[in-house]
Amino acid sequence: MVPISLRNVALVSTLLTAVIAQSLAGQASAVEASERALVRQAISGTVVEIDYARPSVRGRDPIFGGQVPWGHVWTPGANRATVLRVSKDVTLQGVALPAGAYSLWLEVLESGPWTLVVHPDTLRSHGHHPEVHEGVIAVPVEPEPTANSTETLSFDFQRVRGRGARIEFRWANTLVPIELGVDPGFVTTVAADVAAPVVGEWIWDDRMSPWFYSPEDIEQGLANAESPDWWKKRLEFERDRVRPYVARFEHDPERGTLTFVDPDAIAAGLRESLIMRVLVPRGEGMFMVVGIDADGEISSYDPRYSSLYEFSFDDRGRAVSVTYRNYRDEIVGTGTRATR
Repeated sequence: MVPISLRNVALVSTLLTAVIAQSLAGQASAVEASERALVRQAISGTVVEIDYARPSVRGRDPIFGGQVPWGHVWTPGANRATVLRVSKDVTLQGVALPAGAYSLWLEVLESGPWTLVVHPDTLRSHGHHPEVHEGVIAVPVEPEPTANSTETLSFDFQRVRGRGARIEFRWANTLVPIELGVDPGFVTTVAADVAAPVVGEWIWDDRMSPWFYSPEDIEQGLANAESPDWWKKRLEFERDRVRPYVARFEHDPERGTLTFVDPDAIAAGLRESLIMRVLVPRGEGMFMVVGIDADGEISSYDPRYSSLYEFSFDDRGRAVSVTYRNYRDEIVGTGTRATR
């Protein structure tokens, strides 16, 4: 065994101290006043990322028109340019943007819309700003004043739907919304000529549904004092409804939506999610049901768990009967034309 001298121990100790000090110094030098952040959102199979630094107001006033001068082309962040990455082709403010990585810049103006500049160089520093015309795309965006101030600059995804989302940039008392569009991977609209053969009134019967409420189920539900008011309202409606009943398929040519509408449920004041179903094409004579939000926008779609309407047509091409199946392929409703 080789003896360890006090001199060797002291040398090792000195070297370790130097290594630790150098490591701590390296960590300290990596700390920035505007730390980097990453937000990521998946939308219908498209992944969107925003990689940006987050400066804070720190009492500076005004930010826009002061810290960021009017007429300046500025990256919405700090240090290095803010970077947008999209895994598939998208649209920003309705303008096409191919899949890839880009730096983001804003032309900040005192009046009128600002300009969002999307540039191919992702390695620029915040001081090396491009000209507006150098962008892959340059689109107008409308800044909005906010009642509450955002201390630390932020990006967020709001109103995420199957066809896109709204990117919200916030700093100080300013919000800049950017509309993002993606390919949902399926046809979301129904052409007028495709909808025409099924539009109209139908005699609808859903008594064969596995989820049909029996009188016993209804009375038991009504006896439950803890049931929410809307559930009691629904059960009372189911109890008093006469079946079969008249329903409609309606088409909105402006929005391209085909919907199944239950007029009796509407009159009873039941929630939209219970009385309106939006249909999207699935095959010839077949339509899949999708989820909608309060604005009537498609919010969810999953072929594995969606119901299906399958129509039969007469020799004139007019739909005369329909079968409604759930995702287990169980028949949950049938319909025939109210008038031939």
